Amino acid sequence: MRLRLLDYVGNLGGGIRFSTELISALMHSGEDIELELCSHGEPLERYVHMLEGAGIPFRRLDIEPLEGWRNRPRKLWNLPRTTRLMRLLGHGDRWHIAVPERAFEGCDVVLMPWLHRHRLPERTEAQVVASFHDAILFQFPGILADRFVAEERESLRGWVANPDVRIVVSSNATIATLRGLFGVEAPRFDLVPVSGEHLPALPEAMPGPEPWNRGPYLLCPANTFPHKNHEVLFEGFSRWGAKHPLVISGEGTLMQPPRTGRNRVLRGVVSRLGLRMGENLIPLGYIDNARYFSLLSHCRALVMPTRAEGGGSFPVFEAMNAGIPVVCSRIPVMVEQMERTGGEVLWFDVDDPGDLARALRELEDDYPRHKERAMRQKNQMRERSWQEVAREYRHLLAASSGSDRAAIHPLQRILT
Repeated sequence: MRLRLLDYVGNLGGGIRFSTELISALMHSGEDIELELCSHGEPLERYVHMLEGAGIPFRRLDIEPLEGWRNRPRKLWNLPRTTRLMRLLGHGDRWHIAVPERAFEGCDVVLMPWLHRHRLPERTEAQVVASFHDAILFQFPGILADRFVAEERESLRGWVANPDVRIVVSSNATIATLRGLFGVEAPRFDLVPVSGEHLPALPEAMPGPEPWNRGPYLLCPANTFPHKNHEVLFEGFSRWGAKHPLVISGEGTLMQPPRTGRNRVLRGVVSRLGLRMGENLIPLGYIDNARYFSLLSHCRALVMPTRAEGGGSFPVFEAMNAGIPVVCSRIPVMVEQMERTGGEVLWFDVDDPGDLARALRELEDDYPRHKERAMRQKNQMRERSWQEVAREYRHLLAASSGSDRAAIHPLQRILT
């Protein structure tokens, strides 16, 4: 099978991680797969680095998207305060990425591990299997400008209406959200839940001793987009009494510069609550895998206050697999994740910082029992491997590359 991996975004969070795990499992499945990588610019280089690092053979196709310059905000000759002028000239005025027809030519099937932002041409020579990760942009105003959200909605309508596309989602919660937002029936989507496995092992040593990590600390690895719910996190942590430092990592957690909208909001909350940056609130920003897994392996508990996820939370998967107690917001997709894995966490109401404080008190008052439960359950959870995920994707890819494509129908398989 000549499989073309196509992605013009190269998302540094779940997108690249998902692609790494899935492609690695697909290429080590024993199937005869000839892999091609199609992208352009920085996303292409990210994927090249990822595939070469995993020892995966591939052919590189550098195909520029249509009018790609319109997706990139620019300054005039790198001069300050000229971004608005360049936007008036068309630079950075478009959210969607227009994929050219020739990106679909000369292969058996196209795998798009990150459907978001891509807009398909009217005709695609190859059939497409694409992953839709979440509908968070439509659920939480303010993440993107309204005009960009409207563009994404229009792009998704085109995806759903295209008979040459199979759309894969990773949770029933996402299917329910899409039905509510677009009136699309569940059989339009193929459900393939993701795995919580991750390639790096947990290191034993704690790099760089700091004053805050000489004793117990809590860890929240989440970017600062509104759906990650840092306002409730900070308020609940403060009401609990900030008994141990709270370490926050992920894009935006340095909250700099404070003049930007989201950073200004969060710094205002931190100031109002009297939390002390660098003492009981430790912002680290985006960190690499080695430091993250070291922090995870030594933390007292992981706190995940999220309001929405696509197929569940990778950090929660990782904490449970490491025997770390988890305090988590009770939302449908996280309940689904626990039901699927058989895991147990301390739940709290996603809108109630007082309930988060209550969960943290419960954890602290009986920590030995919660830690023992976490260590016991890591060997008892129902594990789903990336090989299983790849096997289900292989089924879709093989069906899509077959000669009788008109007879293909979605699996209509809803896991509970």
